Amino acid sequence: MPASLSALRYLLTRLLLIGVTIFLGVFATVLLADQPPPPGVGGSVPQLQADIETQIERYVRAYLYGKSLSVQSDAGAEAAAQIRADLRSKSGLNLPYWQRHLFWTWKLLQFDWGWLAYTAEGDNFFQRTVNSSTLILEAFPNTLLLVASANLLVFVLGLPFSLYLARHYGNWVDAFTAFFAPLSSMPSWVLGVLLISLFAVELRWLPLGGMYDTLPPENFAGYLPVVLRHMVLPVTAIVLSLLFQLVYSWRTLFLLYAQEDYVELARAKGLMENQLQQKYILRPTLPYVLTSFSLSLVSFWQMAMALEVVFNWPGLGFLYINQALPNYWGESMYPGELLIAVGIVVIFAYLLGAVVLILDIVYAWVDPRIHLLRPQAAERPKPALSLPGWRLNPG
Repeated sequence: MPASLSALRYLLTRLLLIGVTIFLGVFATVLLADQPPPPGVGGSVPQLQADIETQIERYVRAYLYGKSLSVQSDAGAEAAAQIRADLRSKSGLNLPYWQRHLFWTWKLLQFDWGWLAYTAEGDNFFQRTVNSSTLILEAFPNTLLLVASANLLVFVLGLPFSLYLARHYGNWVDAFTAFFAPLSSMPSWVLGVLLISLFAVELRWLPLGGMYDTLPPENFAGYLPVVLRHMVLPVTAIVLSLLFQLVYSWRTLFLLYAQEDYVELARAKGLMENQLQQKYILRPTLPYVLTSFSLSLVSFWQMAMALEVVFNWPGLGFLYINQALPNYWGESMYPGELLIAVGIVVIFAYLLGAVVLILDIVYAWVDPRIHLLRPQAAERPKPALSLPGWRLNPG
């Protein structure tokens, strides 16, 4: 089989396995979400089923209102019953238990997360009915902008800085970095509060939060400097919470590889230090560096949720905490929007699957020891058996 077809088959197999893993993960999430509410909250209908039935009732009321029909009238009651029956059938409520949850999983994977009543920011009186997938997909680019920018800075600054520390092990810069490495144990939102107190409240150099200013700019190009100013503090908080930890671990890894025999041999042959680090230290450690960086990128989305609330950043975290999470301790109990929470889980599942697939491809590109193809055993000639005074070829 040609090498290109073998590589394509391998990638398709990996893609299939990742897809099955995502499906099973989302299916388990649906099963966990569709549980009865805790005692004392009220109701015994499973939560996901109750959310779907609430959506159906909202649609029925909106339809009757648009047709100027009353639920008490015969025509309104008949229309409501017909619409309710059709929507229950289309939403899978009439299916048996396992088929119903498989159907909901498939709908979630297709970004068909249903409709919900959403109160826009600053609007305390009116609600608009929107598709929950629209809310999530509108917030996702804002979170991606924040987290991707911060992690790009961490990688661009951290990798050469780690090589520098490995080359100058024990100097004052290395001691300074080791001293500040525990700073990475602080959550990013704690660092964000400290940065807001210093640079926004005391010095008033940067805005307190949000993504835009109160007054919009005159043209579309004016949004760029506004968004960049609002990104400075949250991005700095993310960088500080990740940089020193990754730099310290990468620097330790580079020091271990710098003591290998082949590195000492290359240094003895007079190879330049930059070439030595690039070819003999950095390249064999790149798979580990990329893996640790990618996993920190995926896991950091969870911490970014609280950070977005601190900075009032309109991303997935802000949406999750303000709309998806229940609130049973306020003056009025809010059950939360379960469909938003499940939809965010689907987004993260797709993100993790994409990272794993990209890592498989990058591994084969940066490390010549890793191949996408199965190693084929080369046919070797059978060795000749030598005896004193004789030469015997077996077979």
